[in-house]
Amino acid sequence: MPTLNRKIATAAATAAARLLGVDARTSRRWASGERDIPPPAVRFLRYLIATKKTGEQAMRVLGG
Repeated sequence: MPTLNRKIATAAATAAARLLGVDARTSRRWASGERDIPPPAVRFLRYLIATKKTGEQAMRVLGG
């Protein structure tokens, strides 16, 4: 049975995948370091952090 931390990590990876338009497995591979995060995704995530915007706020602005 998955631990609470694993469930939270899976939920976060799934939410990030939805935001970035990729499969949840891709997001989990990025999070685990198995695959590099593409530079455009890195820039977008850094923008969210720098501006303190949520994914939902960004998607409203982007029309998603």
